[in-house]
Amino acid sequence: MKAVLLGVALAVAGAGSAGADAHSAAYVEVPLSAAAFQEIAPGVELAIVAGDPATGPVSAFIRFGPGNPGFMHVHTADYHAVVVDGAWMHWEEGQDMSEATRLEVGDGWFQAGGANHQDANPLQNAPSTIFVVFTGPLDTAPAE
Repeated sequence: MKAVLLGVALAVAGAGSAGADAHSAAYVEVPLSAAAFQEIAPGVELAIVAGDPATGPVSAFIRFGPGNPGFMHVHTADYHAVVVDGAWMHWEEGQDMSEATRLEVGDGWFQAGGANHQDANPLQNAPSTIFVVFTGPLDTAPAE
């Protein structure tokens, strides 16, 4: 999974604004039920809402399959995230999942770029989805 996520920006760079009901360049509407998800790694799907993942800023839905543990990684840009379906766990380097707060629908967080962190879906029987807004490119690299 680590190697696959390195190419997130490349894999979806051509997607651009994938609004299900795009009205103009200034307005994009993407109901979660109509989002065009693409598998970017086993158990991880991405649906671009607006922007260019290669350059940013970009907004997107990210969905983890049931029980997906994720891995420690880093992004160049800052991002804001909100749980929109299921539940989510997010923690920074030096912590583990047992120390993370379980985030439910409507809960959000901010993650500074350059900081190692990990995400996981705590639900063993259902996928979980977040909405993220990156201030720059949507790139992902394994923590070193």
